[in-house]
Amino acid sequence: MNKETLFSKIEAYETPSTVFFRSIEIKILKERFGELFRGKKILDLGCGDGIAALAVFDEPIDYGLDNESGALKIAEKSNAYKKTIFADATKIPLQDESLDTVFSNCSIEHMENIKDVLQEVFRVLKKGGLFIFTGISDNFKNYGVLSFLKMGFIAKRYGVFRDKRLKHLNVYSLDGWNQVLKEAGFKAVDGYYYLGKPEIELWDFLTIMYYCLHFLGKFGREINLLFYKILFRKIIYGKFVSSKPTDSKGAAVCVIVKKEAYI
Repeated sequence: MNKETLFSKIEAYETPSTVFFRSIEIKILKERFGELFRGKKILDLGCGDGIAALAVFDEPIDYGLDNESGALKIAEKSNAYKKTIFADATKIPLQDESLDTVFSNCSIEHMENIKDVLQEVFRVLKKGGLFIFTGISDNFKNYGVLSFLKMGFIAKRYGVFRDKRLKHLNVYSLDGWNQVLKEAGFKAVDGYYYLGKPEIELWDFLTIMYYCLHFLGKFGREINLLFYKILFRKIIYGKFVSSKPTDSKGAAVCVIVKKEAYI
C-alpha cells in the first residue's frame, strides 16, 4: 500500500487532529509490523469503529472487541473484522491460548482495572504470542499550545487537566509499561516512542481549533473542512511522510511484549 492510499484511509477520521495523530501512529506500525501480522490469529482490543484496523491490516482480522455499542456497530460494517465482540476487556469471551497476537491502538490508556485486562490478554494468548499496543506516554501532558507559548506552570496545569478530560488512566513510560507487563507475566520484546513535542503542540492546536469551530454547527464544520483542504492537509501529509520513532521524550509509546514466563 503506497503512502497516499494509506493516508486516504486514515482520513476517514472526522477531525484533522485525529487524522494527524493516527497517520503518524499507523504509518510507523505498518512499517514495523506489517509482515509480522500476516497469517496470524489476531484480536483488536478496544477496536472502536475499526478505522485504525482497516489502515493497519491488509485484510480482515479475526476479532474486534469493544464495550461501546455505537462504535462496534460501525466496526461491524467496516469489513475490518471477521467477527466483532461486544464485551469488556476484563472478560474476553475467547478460549485460553487461542490467539497469536493481541493488538490495541490507543485504547489501553483508557481502560479501568488494567491488571485484570492484562491478565485476560495473557490468558487468551498462545505461549510465544505477542501483545502489541500503542498509548499515551507520561510525556504527553507536558506538550500543547501553552507549552509552545512557554507559559510554564499554566501549561503544566493544562496538561494535567487535558489528561483527565481525555480519561487517560494508564500513562507510563516505556520502562514503566515493561515493569507493569512483567508483573503480568510478559517478557519485553521491543518498543519505541513517537510524536514529539512539536507534533503534539500542532495536534493540540488542531484539536482546539476544531472544537471551537464545531460550536458554530454546520457552518463551523464547513470552515474546518475548508481549512483542512487548503492548508492543513498538506502540512499533516508532510509530517506523515517524514514521520519516524522519536527519543524517550515522545508523547506516545508503542510496546511489544511476549507471553513467555521469566526464569
